[in-house]
Amino acid sequence: MRQFFKLLLVATFLVMATSLVGCGGRDEALVGTWTWDGNPDYLFTFNSDGTGRRGGGANHIETFTWSTSGDTLRVNLDNAPFLFDVRNERWNYTVRGNTLTIDSLQTANRGEIMFTYTRR
Repeated sequence: MRQFFKLLLVATFLVMATSLVGCGGRDEALVGTWTWDGNPDYLFTFNSDGTGRRGGGANHIETFTWSTSGDTLRVNLDNAPFLFDVRNERWNYTVRGNTLTIDSLQTANRGEIMFTYTRR
């Protein structure tokens, strides 16, 4: 009987650890759809499963996976943008209420490429 409880305890611990690893690295405050500059054609959508899409109109949609660590947002594009061949983007981000601000970490000067989105 004692062996059974030990196994049950170990199994419970493994399930909890796996759940925490699966949820880690995603900021639930990002989940949802965000519009850039109030334009409904320029969207950034973060799904709770770590996938997303963004686009500037019907002809230009990018799909991606995303994760966070501290105040860093990583976006790994499935298809490269038409202007740049960057597949792995890093952004400093903040969510305050219904406002998402992202600041590129791909450039040496912070604030050089910064966008503000509003929750839709």
